[in-house]
Amino acid sequence: MRPIVLDLHGFGSFRDEAHVDFTDADFFALVGPTGSGKSTVIDAMTFALYGSVPRWGRKGMVSLALAPSVARSTVKLVFEVAGQRYVVARELRRSSGGAGGTVNQRAASLERLADPNGLAMPGDQTFPMAKDLDGVNDAVEKLLGLRYEDFTECVVLPQGQFAAFLHAKPSERQDILLRLLGAEHYRLMMMRANQRASVAGQRAATYGEELLGYADATPEAERQARAAEEALDALGERVAAALPLLSARRADLSAAEDRLRRLRDEAAGLSALRVPDGVGQLDADLAAGRSGLAALRAAERSAEEADGAARAALADGPQQAPLELARAHRAELAKNQAALPGIAADVARLGAHAAEASAAVDTAAATLDEIRVRRDEATRTAETAVERVTALSVEHAKLAAVTIPAGVAQLDERRASAASAVAVAAAALGDAEQAEASARSALAAAAPEAPLAQAARDLADLRTLQADAAVADRAAKRAAAERAAADAALSAAENTRADRAAELDEARRAHVVAGLRPHLVAGEPCPVCEQTVSTLPTPLPADEVDAAKARLAEADRVTASARSAASAATAAAAKAEADVAGNARRRTALSGNLAGVLSGPLAEFPLPAVRAAVAALAPEGDHGDAGRRTGRMADADRGPATDAGPGRQHDALAAAHAEVTELVRARREAEQAAERTAAAARQARERHRAAQADETRAESALADAATALRLARDPLVELGAPSADGLGLAGGWAALAGWAGEQATARAAALAQARDAATHADAERSRLTAAFDHAERGVARQRAVAKAASDDDQRARARLSQVTARIAELGELLAGAPSDEQITEQTARRDRLEAAATAAGTALRAARAERATSETALAALEDTERAARGQLSAARDRVVALGAPALDGHGLLDGWTELVTWASGEVKLREQEAEAAAAEADAARAAIGELTQKLALDLADAGIDLAAETLATSAAAAVTGAVAAARATTRRIAERRAQAAGLVGRQQTAQEEQQVAHLLGNLLQARQFPQWLVSEALDDLVAIASQTLAALSSGQFDLAHEKGDLFVIDHADADARRSVRTLSGGETFQASLALALALSSQISSLAVAGAARLDSIFLDEGFGTLDAETLEVVASTLETLAQGDRMVGVVTHVTELAERVPVRFRVVRNARTSTVVREGLSAAETGLTAETGQP
Repeated sequence: MRPIVLDLHGFGSFRDEAHVDFTDADFFALVGPTGSGKSTVIDAMTFALYGSVPRWGRKGMVSLALAPSVARSTVKLVFEVAGQRYVVARELRRSSGGAGGTVNQRAASLERLADPNGLAMPGDQTFPMAKDLDGVNDAVEKLLGLRYEDFTECVVLPQGQFAAFLHAKPSERQDILLRLLGAEHYRLMMMRANQRASVAGQRAATYGEELLGYADATPEAERQARAAEEALDALGERVAAALPLLSARRADLSAAEDRLRRLRDEAAGLSALRVPDGVGQLDADLAAGRSGLAALRAAERSAEEADGAARAALADGPQQAPLELARAHRAELAKNQAALPGIAADVARLGAHAAEASAAVDTAAATLDEIRVRRDEATRTAETAVERVTALSVEHAKLAAVTIPAGVAQLDERRASAASAVAVAAAALGDAEQAEASARSALAAAAPEAPLAQAARDLADLRTLQADAAVADRAAKRAAAERAAADAALSAAENTRADRAAELDEARRAHVVAGLRPHLVAGEPCPVCEQTVSTLPTPLPADEVDAAKARLAEADRVTASARSAASAATAAAAKAEADVAGNARRRTALSGNLAGVLSGPLAEFPLPAVRAAVAALAPEGDHGDAGRRTGRMADADRGPATDAGPGRQHDALAAAHAEVTELVRARREAEQAAERTAAAARQARERHRAAQADETRAESALADAATALRLARDPLVELGAPSADGLGLAGGWAALAGWAGEQATARAAALAQARDAATHADAERSRLTAAFDHAERGVARQRAVAKAASDDDQRARARLSQVTARIAELGELLAGAPSDEQITEQTARRDRLEAAATAAGTALRAARAERATSETALAALEDTERAARGQLSAARDRVVALGAPALDGHGLLDGWTELVTWASGEVKLREQEAEAAAAEADAARAAIGELTQKLALDLADAGIDLAAETLATSAAAAVTGAVAAARATTRRIAERRAQAAGLVGRQQTAQEEQQVAHLLGNLLQARQFPQWLVSEALDDLVAIASQTLAALSSGQFDLAHEKGDLFVIDHADADARRSVRTLSGGETFQASLALALALSSQISSLAVAGAARLDSIFLDEGFGTLDAETLEVVASTLETLAQGDRMVGVVTHVTELAERVPVRFRVVRNARTSTVVREGLSAAETGLTAETGQP
């Protein structure tokens, strides 16, 4: 897992949004003050992946992720696994209740980016993998191959937990390594193999049980089924031939019965026809009603003619509306003519009053305009006086504020003194840096200390291994002999057990045969195998099977004892061989380490004794490049070949150690010189920086004073301020201050005069303003009076115009109108005409009422007639199909009489036809009975029983069903025979699969397999970690392991073997760091495909406990690790380490939030030149 981009908002100290870009940051450091939030960046990555952080105390706690004032937090991480990028995001929310509310994870998601180089920007295509908390946690563990606990012990090493993997219990460490190595695959293979063996065995047993259910699937059963099928086919043909004859007879019977029922129904219907009562009286009443209605309709027509004449006379007579309108117009004209003189007098009076009011308004307005002009002039004079006072006040304030700052005269002298001090400090710094560069060059030319310490340790270990090799060889040979003897004993015991098991099987078979003896008869078939019994088996003693079981149990005990002894001997031999192989590997590794050091870091240094010792220890046929280069160098250094016996090797190692010691001493001296010159250079840099700071402060003060002079003069330029050019800082200030004092005095006198003038002008403006307001109110009163008089005059003139116009209009309307006497006469005439029209209308309504009553009575009789004719038509319609006569044009009584006479004749004819139809039906019934009896007997012979009444409809279906059932039986027997054959084949396949899976499960079930796998991994991890620890501890410690526990070998304490739990805090950090670096660098090469990949490692603090030399080794080791395929990140306060890291993320925190800024180091900042890359 390699992080690419981290976004966090509201998480821990990062209240605002923060973006951390890890692109191309293979080796980076998080730096910043304590509490700035450096560790929070690592916490955010861990939380995004697993939803928890180690520093919070327990898994699942999330309340510490939010500050008290934050209600919501989001974390998003884009990371890369095996060349594919993913994005995981989580959201935290605080419930209602303020800072005391509970904090919960509200959402989580994991998605795969479609673009392998994507950054999860808005709009990028993604493929969801999980969208809930549990699903994301499981998906991340599966994707990374690491649980949360493994991740925090192997990838992220947080504060206070560096030693978690180092101090873990052996069983816990074994579990972690097994998960990292992917050993779970082997366990899953074993479980899957055992599961498949069990399932295959169950399938084989199931197939055997199923075969017992196929005993009826025999060839004879199939032949019988086919014979039954053929017999039913023949029956079906006979039924198919008989059913049409039976259907024909049944059709004849049905036709005869239908004809008989029809004839009898027709005769009954014809006999029921009768003439209804009252038909003659109804015809007489209809004739009388039609005659009376005709007379009443003639009387109604006479009344309508009289009513029309009266209405026409009324319409031709005088109209009432014109007469009444003429009378109203004459009355209105008389009224208006009487009011006209008074209205004319009012118009004259109101006109004179309006003219007087308008003249008074004009006089008052002229007076108001005169006062307005004098008031405006006084206002302008007062405003000008006030502006003059304000301007003089501002100018006086500006001039009076000019003062000379204190210390202006000493600023030039202070700047000159500071510049001189900077020049002296720069010269001293150049000398110190030159001395430091010379010392560093001497130190760089010296042999590196870590390789020298490693070479010394390796030589000492080689001497120890030489002494131990003979003892290990003898122990291995003795263990091999004991294992061979134990294997032979085990083989003999297993052979004996196989014999005893065969005897038990034979006894059991004999016992079963003897148990069948009472049921066997010589010459008869066996009830089990159906073979003929030739002779009866002999009786078997009852205790033979028990005795065979006892012998087998004793053989099992002996075999178990022999297997236990063989296992113990195998374990002892394996341990002895492992010790020999371990010694050999250790010797090879140490020789290879020495060869690598001599051909690598120490290749340029003269070490003839060391090279000779390495060449003497190199095994025959060594093909390593380093070994060949070292051998060639040793040959060149030592000259002719020498004897490489044990004594010579011891002397060579001693001489080599002396050479290494001399190089160490020389390096110590170079380091001390480098430290002294570095300290002197640091002091010179501090003095130079202090001098530069003093010079900067002096120049800043001088610039501030010049700026103050400019700011003081600029506002006064418009007032005539003198120029400061050429006067210097002090002279400029003096000239400006003198001029400002003179001008301030003059403006104070002018200000007093201006204030007096402003007071007098303001008083005159107030007096004229009051006079104007009084005159304005008078004009308003006059205008109101004038407006009222004008309105009254206008209303009087409008009234006069209206009355005059109405008199003229009424005169025109009354021209040619009748007089009042004429109007009275014409009104009386109209009243007489209206009375005559009313009487004619009353007579007409009476005639219409009598005619309506007669029509109603006639309609009732006609309804009765229609109902009677409906009965006649209905009676005829029921028999019309039988040939009833037509009745059109007949009276009601005549129609009924003709229909009843015809029906009597038709009844006699149908009675004769019914007798012939009954004889035909009897003959058809006899034929049906004979056919049905014959068909039922044929079906019964085939086992098909049907009722006689359902024979015709069910016989064919019954035979078809029987044929289908017979065919299904035949097919089922054939299919069961094929299924039985298939079960036999599948049973054999399942038994073979069971044997293969059982064998694989047994091979993977050995308990020593996980221990062996972990032991091999620990060998490699501890060997690499031991080299790093030796370098970190200046050769004091080596790392070793036994039975899962970790130990250190203290070379400063006579190679004492100590538990890692006895190390001090700084020593524990060194050992933990060495083990973590080895785990990160080696686990990917040891693990199986698909196991966890440790592509990153993040170290949080702990470097402050290291001295300068150890810190140099740690920095070099981290740089080497970062040059591979891994990302290395550190959280540190140590400046020396941070400066070695190519990418730094500086974390700072203000009163609100933390922020992160990425910084890249240039070549100058790392202390390297652009040309050579050397200090």
